[in-house]
Amino acid sequence: MSYFIIGGTEKAGTTSVFEYLAMHPGVRPSQRKETDYFRQPNCSEQGYRALFSPGSADQVCMEASPGYLGLARDVAPRIDATLSGCRLLFILRDPVERLQSSYRFHRSRFFIPQWLGIDDYVQLCMAYDEGRIALADTPFDNSWFLDVLPAGRYAEHLQHYFDHFGDRVMLLDFDQLNREPDTVMQRIAGALDLDAGFYRDFEFFRANATFQGKHHWLHARSMKLNHCLEPLLRRYPRLKRRIVALYRRVNGAGLPEDSTLSQTSVNQLRDYYARDVERVRQLLRATGTPTIHWRHFHAA
Repeated sequence: MSYFIIGGTEKAGTTSVFEYLAMHPGVRPSQRKETDYFRQPNCSEQGYRALFSPGSADQVCMEASPGYLGLARDVAPRIDATLSGCRLLFILRDPVERLQSSYRFHRSRFFIPQWLGIDDYVQLCMAYDEGRIALADTPFDNSWFLDVLPAGRYAEHLQHYFDHFGDRVMLLDFDQLNREPDTVMQRIAGALDLDAGFYRDFEFFRANATFQGKHHWLHARSMKLNHCLEPLLRRYPRLKRRIVALYRRVNGAGLPEDSTLSQTSVNQLRDYYARDVERVRQLLRATGTPTIHWRHFHAA
């Protein structure tokens, strides 16, 4: 039994890659895309296998839990101790763009209050990260949505995975995935000893694009329904895309005006991430991965 985990990062195409791979006959996807299994301490291979539908022994068991990257210190050793020979993929995105996309996504899911604009959100996260405020001083009941800043320090987290998995860690640039999905997917398939030709004439699509619900009550109920039906809808990806497209026409709305970062916030975030981005470049060079050209870090 072989395993492949897409471990991050959030809002960097992990859903798309998961769905592309799920359609490959050599892959057995998890019943839910994000199992988050290794975010809890009591892990076993038997317990993990229960998250997958029955299949053949020569299929690659695959899941995508983007939260694994930011929780690397705890998650990496748990995976290593549980899944022998597991391979991992991390898709990296300009951390400034990723933070803005994350904010929009979680606000559209009502995890971030509608009254909290993105610039104020950045300042709140900065204050929490620096220890100037406590969780009780924020509108959140857990720290997940305040840890968005350190989650974008990719190199810091990736080092834990390299320490445990070495050359079984694959890195990918989100921008390259958008530009060349066929090349990227053939590369991933080859690394997993799958037939890469499956993706030569593949019809690529974008999955899990963020949009705001026009009617909040309807959007909230639709999200709950989607969660309940996910194991079923994962078996019929084309049907799911048709349903989402129809729902978006009925209840989709534009992004809120206060969901775009100001230049002041961009500059602050660029300074926050600059050193880590340089370390990411060094990791990419060391692994033979094409270098990144993130627009906020051209001069980094």
